[in-house]
Amino acid sequence: MGVRLVIPRIILTEHLVWIAKNEGIDMAFNVLDIVLKSPWQIIYENEEIHKVAMDIGSRYGGLGAADLLLAAIAKQENATIITMDSDFERLKSEINVILLESIADLI
Repeated sequence: MGVRLVIPRIILTEHLVWIAKNEGIDMAFNVLDIVLKSPWQIIYENEEIHKVAMDIGSRYGGLGAADLLLAAIAKQENATIITMDSDFERLKSEINVILLESIADLI
């Protein structure tokens, strides 16, 4: 089966808004439909995830709410965050983080 892919709902929404602004709302709806039909697991935030996010945020300043929720979900799911955002580097002691210099690093 391979590696399970998860995406927090809030991160999916951030990306869909970016697509809507840059490619149009119809494209964003199409991408959403593709993701909903894909094997990706969308993780919806709940009270426990918010508590983990608050705990992380209390120890690591400078992360926004969406990033904290992403970190909390990664911790809860024992998942790896793959990102170009260097803010996540400081979380490496408790969350698996792969920091990319470029999106081309994925290839």
